[in-house]
Amino acid sequence: MSKKIRVAFVKNNGLTLGGTEKFLQTVAAGLPKDEFEVDYFYAHQPEDPPNESRKQYLLDNGVNVIEFKTNKQRYHRHKFWLDNNNFFDVFKDNYNIVQTGRCGLYEEPFCDIKSPIVDSLHYIVAADNQYNISRSMHISEFSKNMWIEKGGDKDRIVMISHPIHIPEFEYIDLRAELSIKNKFVYGLHQRNDDMIFSDIVLKAYKEVENDNNAFILVGGSEKYREQAKELGLKNVNFIKHTGDVNIIQSFLSTIDLYAHGRFDGELNSTAIAEALYYENPIVSHVSKEGFNGHVECIGHAGFVVDTYEQYAEKLKELEQNKELYEKFSQNAKMRFKEMYDFEIQMQNIINIYKDVVKNPYPNKLKRIHLHIKQLFPIRRHRRYR
Repeated sequence: MSKKIRVAFVKNNGLTLGGTEKFLQTVAAGLPKDEFEVDYFYAHQPEDPPNESRKQYLLDNGVNVIEFKTNKQRYHRHKFWLDNNNFFDVFKDNYNIVQTGRCGLYEEPFCDIKSPIVDSLHYIVAADNQYNISRSMHISEFSKNMWIEKGGDKDRIVMISHPIHIPEFEYIDLRAELSIKNKFVYGLHQRNDDMIFSDIVLKAYKEVENDNNAFILVGGSEKYREQAKELGLKNVNFIKHTGDVNIIQSFLSTIDLYAHGRFDGELNSTAIAEALYYENPIVSHVSKEGFNGHVECIGHAGFVVDTYEQYAEKLKELEQNKELYEKFSQNAKMRFKEMYDFEIQMQNIINIYKDVVKNPYPNKLKRIHLHIKQLFPIRRHRRYR
C-alpha cells in the first residue's frame, strides 16, 4: 500500500464562513482520505469564535482539526505578524504540502515553514516569492495578471476554481414565510461588512420594484438596511447573517435572479457559484476600485454593467422577457458545470498536489534569486541636486 500524502491546511481565523476559509474547508474535506492524511490548523480570537458547523463538517469528513493560539494579526513593515503564538508547538514541519489561502503578503507563520507551500490567492495585495512556495493557485485570469504585475513568479502559477459542494439541507419555504408567493424574486447573499457594501444593487432595484417582484438579502452590511429605508423600498426582505445551510440553500433555491454587487469586486465568488448551481442568472457591476474577476466567472450566465441605470435595465429585461430568462438560466447551469463542478475541480487540485510531491521546487535558481531579492529589497534613494 502506497504512503499517504500528508497535507496541512493553515489559516488564522480558519473556521469562519468567509469565501477563502470555505474554499480551504471544502478542499480539506473533499480530499480522498485513502490517499491523503489531512490536518487543519486554525486560530480564533475570543470575540470571533470558530463556526461550529464548519468545524463539524471537517470532522465528519475525516479531517484532523488542530487549534493554535495567537493574538490578532498585526501588520508592520510589509509583513503580517502573529504575536504570542504557539503555532510551532502544535505544528510539526514534516508535511508533503502546506496549503493556505492568502493575499500575497509576506507573513507569519509561513515565512518560517520549511515544507512545500501551496498558496491559493483570494485577494491580491502583494506577491510573496519566498523559496518554498511551491505553487501559487489563482482562481481567475484577472487574479493571475494582477499578481504578476505585482512581481509574482509566473512559473509557479496553477489555475483552479472553487470546487462547490452543495450540502443536503432541509428546505424552508421562504416564499410562504415572507408572503412572496408567485413573485419574481431577486436576491443577494453577502457577509456583514461595511467595506464591501455596494450602493448600486438596491438603487437599481428601486427602479424596477413593483407588486409582482420582491428582493431577499441574506446578511450584508447594515448600510443596505439604511439604504432601503432612504429609498422607501417596500418589497425588500432582510435575513440576518447566518451559517445555517438550511437557510442559505433554501434562499438560493427560492430566488429567480442573483443580484450581485460588491464595492471592491471579486477575484472569484463562492456566492455567485452557488447561485449558478440553482440556475439563477446573475446581474452584477464592475468595480471601479478593486477586482473584476467576477466578470469572467459569470461569463455567459448573466450581465456585468457599469451603472445602476444599466443594472436596473437588465433586472427588468430578465424579469419581463421569459425567453431571455430561460436562456440565461440554462447558461447558468452550464457555467456552473464549466467552472465549479465539485468532482472536476477537486481532481484538478489533487493533480496539482501530486505534481508538487513529485517536483516541489521547479526553477531552483530563479527561486533563490527571487527569495533573496524579497529579503533584501533595493532601497531607492531620492537624488538631490
